[in-house]
Amino acid sequence: MFRANNARLDHWKDSESTSRYIQAITQKPGISENQLVITKQGSPQHGGGTWIHERLILNAARYISVEFELWCDKKVSELLRTGKTQLAPATTTKTTSGGGH
Repeated sequence: MFRANNARLDHWKDSESTSRYIQAITQKPGISENQLVITKQGSPQHGGGTWIHERLILNAARYISVEFELWCDKKVSELLRTGKTQLAPATTTKTTSGGGH
């Protein structure tokens, strides 16, 4: 995710904002800092890569993409204003009624 967007994982992890976010997450019972970002050396084909906890992944995605950050802001604002939000365009299902065949 970081490489594909020309961003650096270490810059995100070392930012003051991310540090505060991690501190807030780890104050909750059951989550320790060493569970939030796990990096294994090697190629993805050999089990290498970085895993980011679901509580932290949206923070990382917002850091990487301003467009995604704006989309998140829009959706949260919509949820707060209306009590609901829609993530995908509504689809309609055509139903038929009638007798037996």
